Amino acid sequence: MIVCHKHKFIFLKVSKTGGSSVEGLLRRSCAPGDVVTWLDDDEEAVIRGPGVAPPMGFNRAGPEVPLLARLAMRLGNRKALRRFGVSPHAQAQRVRAYVGEDVWSRYYKFCVVRSPLDRVISQYFWTAANRGWTDAAESFTTRFDDFLQSSDYRRLTDKGRMVYTIADRIVVDRVVRYEQLVPGLAEVLVHVGIAPGEVVLPRFKAGHRPRGDFAAMLNDAQRQAIRESFAFEIAQFGYSV
Repeated sequence: MIVCHKHKFIFLKVSKTGGSSVEGLLRRSCAPGDVVTWLDDDEEAVIRGPGVAPPMGFNRAGPEVPLLARLAMRLGNRKALRRFGVSPHAQAQRVRAYVGEDVWSRYYKFCVVRSPLDRVISQYFWTAANRGWTDAAESFTTRFDDFLQSSDYRRLTDKGRMVYTIADRIVVDRVVRYEQLVPGLAEVLVHVGIAPGEVVLPRFKAGHRPRGDFAAMLNDAQRQAIRESFAFEIAQFGYSV
């Protein structure tokens, strides 16, 4: 998540939509005083260099924040940051409260969305890698049932539509589709006054998702579960599952 005061934009980061790569590009236009949430250590190492803003501003605490919470924020406690500061996938309602109504209403807000099916499968393999499911590909259909019951799956909503909606209303000025990420992002950069030239996004190690048409391996019950969880995205953007 980024708030850039020079170019007056707010980038709201939906998980599993290439958001870290977008942030890596946008950080070149950020400066001290902006809000830039953190990336994973290996991602930070890829984009680190002259002219690339570091993480900053996400743990600012106002006088209303209790002393212990302020200390927790300074120490990087993510629960405290989500409540009183902002985290990488901060929800729109939290970001609005953090930056204030004036900045929220004046700045150009945008996000990236992706097919729920692709997002879910991407998250599945990320979860599998973190939990040591070495048979994630070979036992995909069986393991996927376990994934549907996991907190990682449930949090896809918190890190999805809740990032760019408030009370189920889209509150960003531009929704860029992952399927047209580069041209869509180029248009955003022009709009906010950043000359895009050729949009070259940083590439981070993927490695978690093996090759294969895993969507074709989903059974009817699994597809229905995804349809129910992501009915909003399907209705708003015409994605199919």
